[in-house]
Formats: sequence, C-alpha cells, structure tokens
Amino acid sequence: MICKNCGKNNTEGVPYCAYCGKPLNIQDDMYNPQPTDKKDSSKNTIKIIAIIVSIFLVIGGGFLLFKDQLFGDDVSIEKINIEGNYEMDGETYVFGVNKTIVIDPEIKSSKDNVKLRYEIEDSGVASIMKLDNKCSIIGNNPQQTKLNIYNNDEFLKSIQISFKNEDTSSSKNDVNNVVNNTTNNNTVNNNTTNNYNNNDKNNKQSSSDEDSNIPLEDLTYFMSCYFSNYQNAINYGNFSEISGSLTSNGALYRELKKSVPRTYDKGIIIQLRACDKVKARKVSSGVYSITYTVDWEIYNPNQEIYRLQREYGDYIIYKSGGTCKLDRLENWEILSKEYF
Repeated sequence: MICKNCGKNNTEGVPYCAYCGKPLNIQDDMYNPQPTDKKDSSKNTIKIIAIIVSIFLVIGGGFLLFKDQLFGDDVSIEKINIEGNYEMDGETYVFGVNKTIVIDPEIKSSKDNVKLRYEIEDSGVASIMKLDNKCSIIGNNPQQTKLNIYNNDEFLKSIQISFKNEDTSSSKNDVNNVVNNTTNNNTVNNNTTNNYNNNDKNNKQSSSDEDSNIPLEDLTYFMSCYFSNYQNAINYGNFSEISGSLTSNGALYRELKKSVPRTYDKGIIIQLRACDKVKARKVSSGVYSITYTVDWEIYNPNQEIYRLQREYGDYIIYKSGGTCKLDRLENWEILSKEYF
C-alpha cells in the first residue's frame, strides 16, 4: 500500500506507514471533499429571503401611501364649449325651447380613451343624445335643470341649464311695440286707435287659438326621440327601433322597412349632430306638419370619408290621444354636404 504522505510502499493491511507513521486509510481532500456547513448555508438563505421580503414591504407600503398621487383621477373638464345660440344668466346657460345645442367639453387627461357620460336631472325638461364625447340637447319645456357629466361612473362636472320659450318672448315684444306705437301716435284720433287695438286683439286671439291647437310640446318630444331611434336603427340595422313610431300603412314605414337594412348592409354609420324645429302647423284634425332641419354626420366605408349633411323636411304626424305616429316625409331635400 502506497503512503499518500511520503510515497513509500508498505505491506498490505498495515494501518500506519512504516516510514512516516501516517495512517494509510486517510483519503485525499481531492477524493474526499469536506461537507459544507448546512447550518451556515441555511442562515444565508434566510437572510437573503428576509432582505427580499423587506424590499417588497417597503415598495408595497410606498405604493399604498402614494397610489392616489400616482394613479388618482387625472380627468377634468377645463371648459364648456357650446355649439348653438345661448345666453348666460349668472352661471346658468339659457337656451331656446325646441332648439338643438351641442355641449362640447374641453377635457384634460393623460388617458387616451376618455368616455364621457351625460345625465340630465329632470328628463322632462330636455332630451339629450351622446355624440362621441359631445352631448346634443333639445329643450322640451321652459324650465331649469342640471346637466351632470361623468367619466364612466366618476362625476366630473355639473352645469346649470335653462330653457326659455322664444316664441313667447317674441309675442311679448310685439305687444310692447304696439303699446309704444299707440302711445307715441298722439295725432291719431280715438276711434282709429280703438279700432286698431280691437283688430290687434282679435288677430292675436285668433293666432293664440290656432297655436293652442298644436300640441307642440308633444310633437317636439316625439321627434327628438324619433331622431335618436332612427340613428340606432341605421347603425344596428334594426327596423324595429322605429317601427313603433310609424303609422303601419304610411309611406315612411314602407320606405324605411327596406332602406334601413340596405343601409346597414353597406356599413354606413350615422350620428345626429343637430335638429332644429323651423315651424309647425295643423293640417287637419289630429294631423300636424312639423318642419325640421337636421344635421347628420355620415361615414361611408366604401368611400372612406365622413360628410356632414344638412337636410330639410316636413314631417307629417298623426296624433291620437297621447300617441304620436309619423306617417310620411314631404318636401325633403339636402341643403348642404360638407366632406371631411
């Protein structure tokens, strides 16, 4: 047996080297490495884990402390732009009844896709329709209410809005002008003045009686709902959206039943930009004609263009009890087209 210490050859079975006295069964470190200290290794692992956990705790605590500053509400409305005629009464926006206006807020946000939502506190005062992040409003009654603006479910801003009957204001001005002219006309004799005033009263009474026969509030509310439903019918190809608003045997029913699915199949998308009542008149008992100019934003995928189209038309409405039905469209024409 060779001694690994001195290299001398010894007799087999001898436990110690006869030359240097070293044990002959001791293995070289190369062939018998010493085991590592498992306790030290475990301690180091625990220390590393503790450090990592501490780092995460610090980061998590900082996140909870500053999350509102980092990810808080960064959507705000800087300014309200109005498309349409209006007046200011203190902080209240005043619009005309039956006139369409568009609310276009200026949004400040670091987010790319902000989706505004609008709610009117008293739905009977006005009808609203969302146009992208804009809002189209048609006043139904001369009253005041609030328009609340949200980012999804998060409240952003509330504005006071009011509607006035412009026709009533105009009539009051006409009466005042008559009174002033009569007062200043001192050279007119009493008989002429009395005849003039009597004729004026009779004319105004006749005009008032005629206007009272037109349920303007019902007609304008019905039309505002119809325009909204018509937009949905075209965009979703669903004729049933408007079928309930049409007389079943009317010309408009027969036409739209065919044109709505055809328009949808072409991929055409429309959005209502504005609708303004021009006039209303009684055609016969229970039949009325209400004239509108309507602005549509139309996208045609075949042409890959948008156009803003203004239309004019007389809408013939049948009214029975509290129900209105649209029968036909007369004198319809396209007033203008703007491509963009």
